[in-house]
Amino acid sequence: MKKILGIVVLGLLFSGSAYAATFVGKPCSETNWIKPCYCSEESNYAKKKFCNFKMGIKKEDAMSYCAERAEEYAPELRKTMFKSCMKNEGF
Repeated sequence: MKKILGIVVLGLLFSGSAYAATFVGKPCSETNWIKPCYCSEESNYAKKKFCNFKMGIKKEDAMSYCAERAEEYAPELRKTMFKSCMKNEGF
C-alpha cells in the first residue's frame, strides 16, 4: 500500500513539475513593471526581491495565498505544493 501511494505521489510531482516547466511568462522588468508579469521569472534572487518590492507584493500575502491553495491537495502533498507556490510567487 505504501509503495502504491509513493508511486502516485511521485507521479503527481513529476507531472506537476513538467507542467510548470511549460509555463512561460514575462519577467516584470521586461514589461516595464506592468501586469501581467511574473516576479518568479526574473533571472536571479536579487531581481526577484526587487521585483516583489516594486510590484508591492509582500511575503505575508503570498504565504496566505499559497496556504489556501495548498489546502486543496492531499495532506501528503501540501508541503510540496506550498513550496512550489512560494517559488512561483518569487519567494
